[in-house]
Amino acid sequence: MNIFEDKEDLFKASSNWSKHYQYEIEGELIVPKEGPLEKYNPLDYYKNPLTIEMVEKIFEKKKKRNTDMFIHTSFASLDVTNEQEILNWVNTFGLPFVPFLKTDDRERKQTYESKKNVFFPHDIKNLYRKTQEFTFPRPVIPRNLLLKEGIIWETGGIYIEEIKEEIRRIKYILELKEAKGKNDFSSLSKTALEILSYWQLYTPEYQQNLSQDLVFSAATDHYIVDTFNMALRNVRPLIFFENGEGEWGWHFDALLAAIYIMLSIDMTESKIPQKCNYVNCNTYFKRTTETNVYCSTQCQDNAKTYRAREKKQRESKKLWKIGKTPEEILALLNVEPYRLRGWINKWEAENGRKY
Repeated sequence: MNIFEDKEDLFKASSNWSKHYQYEIEGELIVPKEGPLEKYNPLDYYKNPLTIEMVEKIFEKKKKRNTDMFIHTSFASLDVTNEQEILNWVNTFGLPFVPFLKTDDRERKQTYESKKNVFFPHDIKNLYRKTQEFTFPRPVIPRNLLLKEGIIWETGGIYIEEIKEEIRRIKYILELKEAKGKNDFSSLSKTALEILSYWQLYTPEYQQNLSQDLVFSAATDHYIVDTFNMALRNVRPLIFFENGEGEWGWHFDALLAAIYIMLSIDMTESKIPQKCNYVNCNTYFKRTTETNVYCSTQCQDNAKTYRAREKKQRESKKLWKIGKTPEEILALLNVEPYRLRGWINKWEAENGRKY
């Protein structure tokens, strides 16, 4: 291999991420187990969807999906209460970022160890650290330009709460972006509203006499722009030649930064991932049509069943409130007896009326 081929491989390697063969949870940490390293280009899973086997490996066949899933939408779809699901994702793609530098270990431990649901929605300081430029200390670990394993893989792992924090951050970004697109901030979650209430104070457009929707719209723009610029500040475009053809690539020092590359491309092309409209599904997917609001036909069918059940529950409650007996309600409505019994027990607890 001549010097030019060496450089070409170096450029391509800059777009790669390395992962251990397997990881496990030890206490509060996700740590790599011994085994071979694998290298891959995360952008391959932006250009092409994940295989069915990869999706099932991550989500454990909980739902049959007939909508394409990509690496960034799979990350956004992770359930932060399901640590096994997060571990499955890490086993598929590797750790999403390099652990903080040694000087931050004490602060990291105080922040993340033995704490649940740690999240700082207003402060993007931790995102800055997780996507910081990767540097090699000298002379302890020799620099290898082709492989970045030196420090990434000689580590005790990263706190699982650090990963959960970044999953939440992306979920709120997508929630805010969707609310801005609809020009309706009325249904935002409590944390999303906290983010906007904080960031509105730092938007030049903020004025007391403006409508709340206009203020929130401007705050959403500033929050998203500042967050993305923070995540992408160390990303650099690259060009290399594959079989004589020029190819674009990206240099990034964190898989998390590569995910933000994908989200930024989606946003600039108005293909922002959407959350499935089925209330019991947390999947984010890329719409194929404007009317497509479900991630799969299964969720579309489940949503239809859910709406029908909710309608029966409302009708049953009206009949119960006017004094109808359970037997009379069952005769009037096609509802399962066990389900009606559960509803009535709930209503009794709320209203003090005995069955």
